[in-house]
Amino acid sequence: MNEDKRIKRLALFSLIVSVICLTIAFLAMSKVIKINDNKNINDARWSIHFANLESKVYGDAKIIKYPTLSNDNTYIGDFEVLFTKPGDKVVFMYDVVNDGTIKAKYSNTYVNGIIKNSSNKDKILKSIYEEADLNLDGITQDDEIAKASSIIKVKDKVFKGVLNKNKEEKGSLTISFVGDETLKGNVKLRINLKYNYVQK
Repeated sequence: MNEDKRIKRLALFSLIVSVICLTIAFLAMSKVIKINDNKNINDARWSIHFANLESKVYGDAKIIKYPTLSNDNTYIGDFEVLFTKPGDKVVFMYDVVNDGTIKAKYSNTYVNGIIKNSSNKDKILKSIYEEADLNLDGITQDDEIAKASSIIKVKDKVFKGVLNKNKEEKGSLTISFVGDETLKGNVKLRINLKYNYVQK
């Protein structure tokens, strides 16, 4: 009888220890626990996003549709600009913000859903210049895309280092008409940029 009680107590003790160990393991995996002098417990929090969007317009360029930045994303896109002559330019400027508690570093960029690297350059150009009907025949040819990309330049600049917690850096997207003559046909650009950051 006493042996049974001892086994039951031992089993109960083992169960309690197991539950405590599992709880500690779960907390270690899901949170960073920091106990300071005030005995506060801080959660690890990931929050990298763009904020404070501004724009500058040069020449006769117009912003038909303004881009929006969400509070939880490193994405800029879904906008429309209109150029009519050489020298027209639009610059969108924003902050890359880390208001979380985890350091982040730049990983890669997607342009219209295509990862930005040298092997995808032609594919990206075709996705950006979705209409480049320079001879007004109703068809966009590869040589017209090449010409359009030499006349209308797209340049993105984003912070690519380590973004410390509670810090912000500058980013920008510039679209400029660098050719020396007015286009006769239509050029329509589609630019959606997504920047990926990972934990440092």
